[in-house]
Amino acid sequence: MPIIQDSLQNAQAGAPNPAGNLPPPNPETTSPLVKAHEDELATMVKIMPPKMADAYQRVLVAGKKMMYAPETAEAIHGLILDDQVPMKNKLGEGVANLLVMMDNQGNGTIPKDVLIPVGVSLLFEAADYMFECGIEVTEQDLSDGMEIMVYGVYAAYNIPEEQVDKVIDDLMGKLDLTDEQKQKFADTKKAEGEADMEAAEAETAAQEEAEGAAGEDAEFAAGFAAEQKKRGV
Repeated sequence: MPIIQDSLQNAQAGAPNPAGNLPPPNPETTSPLVKAHEDELATMVKIMPPKMADAYQRVLVAGKKMMYAPETAEAIHGLILDDQVPMKNKLGEGVANLLVMMDNQGNGTIPKDVLIPVGVSLLFEAADYMFECGIEVTEQDLSDGMEIMVYGVYAAYNIPEEQVDKVIDDLMGKLDLTDEQKQKFADTKKAEGEADMEAAEAETAAQEEAEGAAGEDAEFAAGFAAEQKKRGV
């Protein structure tokens, strides 16, 4: 997933820059898409333990600096305007690579529990900057990009995908990203509930059947013993 590294190498090799001159980030401009999720993002930060919140803020500031630093700006601008890369990958892979690059430069000193929250904030920052540049980012781009980012970060640390699924569901639920994601999550939980109910019903039926069979056996044994006694056997 070397999406930013490739762009950096191309820039360093003197490859043509397709970006031209994109505008510098304007903190006064906010994408309506990002604004719609500001409250959820603020809540995610608010519920962090103090030590984690401090680390999150430090890493986020460093991430924004790297995102807009002169040595990476050309590569990132080239990525933004590369029509061959889908928007969800620009967001998801781009931010995941940025996080891993930061951690590598810090010799692995970034607390791992803040990587995903920082990634979410940087992804929103990237979507906001796209808006400033007049480039459309849809709700689905944001949702898909979030998923790609999370899987990308965990893959970099060799964490199995099945352990990431819960993180994805929890994240989508907290940020309320798409109705489709919420419905998918609800359908999964409903199916799990129905499966549990069916299993419980099957277990109860099996138990009742076993108890019934045991009762029939006892009744037969009592009747047989009575008949034997009657015959003096």
